[in-house]
Amino acid sequence: MKGKLYEIWNSVSMRIILTMLLLILPLNIIVLIYTYNMQKNMIERAGSGNQKRAEYFMQSLSNTMENAAALLWHFTTEDEDCIRLLDKSITDYERDSAKQQLYYKIRNMASMTNGADAYFYDYGEKERQIIYANADGAGELGTQLRLFLEQCDSANEKKGWHIREWNHKEYLVFVMSDKTLLYGAAIRLDGFFELVRTGIEYPVTEIGLSENVEKTEQKDLIVSQAGAGKIYLYFKVSRHQVLRDFTLAQRVLIGLSILYLTLIPVLYCIFKRLFIRPLSRVNEAHRQIEGGNGEYRIEKKAGTSDFRKLYGSFNRMADSLHRLKIEGYEKELAKRKMELQNLQLQIRPHFLLNTFNLIFTLSQRKEYEAIQEIVIYLSDYFRYIFRSGKELELFAKEAALIRGYVNMASVRFSGRVKAEFDFPDEMNVVRMPPLLIHNFVENAVKYGLRKNETLHIGIQAFRREGTVTFRIMDDGKGMSREKLEQNQKIFKGEIDMEDKNSHVGLYNSMKRLKYFYGEEAAIKVESEEGAGTCFTISFPYDKEL
Repeated sequence: MKGKLYEIWNSVSMRIILTMLLLILPLNIIVLIYTYNMQKNMIERAGSGNQKRAEYFMQSLSNTMENAAALLWHFTTEDEDCIRLLDKSITDYERDSAKQQLYYKIRNMASMTNGADAYFYDYGEKERQIIYANADGAGELGTQLRLFLEQCDSANEKKGWHIREWNHKEYLVFVMSDKTLLYGAAIRLDGFFELVRTGIEYPVTEIGLSENVEKTEQKDLIVSQAGAGKIYLYFKVSRHQVLRDFTLAQRVLIGLSILYLTLIPVLYCIFKRLFIRPLSRVNEAHRQIEGGNGEYRIEKKAGTSDFRKLYGSFNRMADSLHRLKIEGYEKELAKRKMELQNLQLQIRPHFLLNTFNLIFTLSQRKEYEAIQEIVIYLSDYFRYIFRSGKELELFAKEAALIRGYVNMASVRFSGRVKAEFDFPDEMNVVRMPPLLIHNFVENAVKYGLRKNETLHIGIQAFRREGTVTFRIMDDGKGMSREKLEQNQKIFKGEIDMEDKNSHVGLYNSMKRLKYFYGEEAAIKVESEEGAGTCFTISFPYDKEL
């Protein structure tokens, strides 16, 4: 069970999914946090702005209320006409004269003061005096005040400021009483609310006055309020209305983050269809052949021309293996098994995963020209290793593939891999086992590249006295003495097949050379830790090969 889980964890599919998540998920989280904070800030700004506005206008209304109360207090306590009206013994003429004088004094004083719209004194049913500071709507307001005073007589209206609605209009009414005197003032609120609404940044859902504190947390509403005494001015704004001005760019960011998340399974399905599934079929076919099922063939159709060629090459190879087994060509069969071993050696999930990750990264950067070069290299690579019926290949084709690999490695490692070729034209027609030199160049990049340093690789080739020699040199990490001695033993044949472990590439290269060119073929290695490595490959060569 653990082995199965480990295999799934280290599969190409899992690595692709993790790569896409690591590339996309952090960006989405950042976008979502950013947009959430923006929304929160907009709501807080709207609430803070309305709170300051409520405090400002409530302060203005509070000043009006204080001016009205102060004016009433002044006349009630200091004006002799107002006080004389409390005297029941004065004559009717004196009472009318006092009422007339009080009316004009309050009207004149009110016109010079930012106070109430109406003032009243009630000395009883016969002495009810309605005095206006603002004649606009005086008749309607007077009627409502008289009805209100009648209700005060019957209901014992509480003292202080109260909110009343008359004919669908709101008023602030101030009521005070002193022994037998009931007096007060009324402020019309329609003009006040119009002034409050002017210049508000967000359309307000509701503005009003209340004698109770409003709940600050209401569903889908932002509530701001300020009070003076027991009267509170409140603003209610819809959260949706505030967030309506959320910028288009921020909405696009949210949309893109959601789109990128939904693209993960889509991209995975595309990669699975184009690469993972075909590679799984090839690996399964290899397992079937290795398990002795010589009749197994890949019947599925591939979605790309490269894998169609790969399937065809495998099927032809399987047919050839089956035919050779039937015909009894044991030597040929051994050779094909060796080629199959080398073929499997080239299809490395780690190599393919790094290549696919590189393609994905370049697609994110929109470096399409580099992607095209890598795809062309992969196409040439698979076409080269799955060629049909060729034991030896021209070095010119090998050199072209090496150049493609160096270009890809240079892209992957940010230009830190460079190679130089030094050989005469006659070497292009030399035939050799495929990928022989390529494997050594690849090892130079894999084991020689140092952090933040450029790796220089030199490939030399020449022919002297019937012997062809290739040198692959680099200025990379080099080998330790123990590693160098171990590799020299491999090339001398002193390490058995079962003991080679991770040196299968070196062992296979030596084995192929011996197979095609005999015991005179040789591979030598020289290396110094920290200075570089040089592999020298030599074998006898006849132009007729």
